[in-house]
Amino acid sequence: KLAGHGARFCFIDDALCRYRLHEDNQSAAAARHLGAALAILDHHYARLTERTWVDAVMFRRCRARYLYSAGRTLQRLGRPAEALAYFGRAFAAFPLMGRLHVAALASLVAAAFNKR
Repeated sequence: KLAGHGARFCFIDDALCRYRLHEDNQSAAAARHLGAALAILDHHYARLTERTWVDAVMFRRCRARYLYSAGRTLQRLGRPAEALAYFGRAFAAFPLMGRLHVAALASLVAAAFNKR
């Protein structure tokens, strides 16, 4: 409702909580959670009436962070090949995220060893 009335939002770059992750947990449904988060992000970005280049960069960075987070979830669940697809999409959205490169490399190595 706030966004509908023109309120501007910003993103907090800090972890606000921790949670335990296991395969039976709802958090294992990375694709579903990612889809919901991206839908919200896309909805609110589309409603911006006066977009600046800063808005575009922040949008792409946020999108990449969501994709990176989904990839890391899959990585922690031992699914490195699936994680790579999310890391690739994150790289396409915002290639300047350093931790993304490290995570993608780790998934490449893990996926290569899993094939043996």
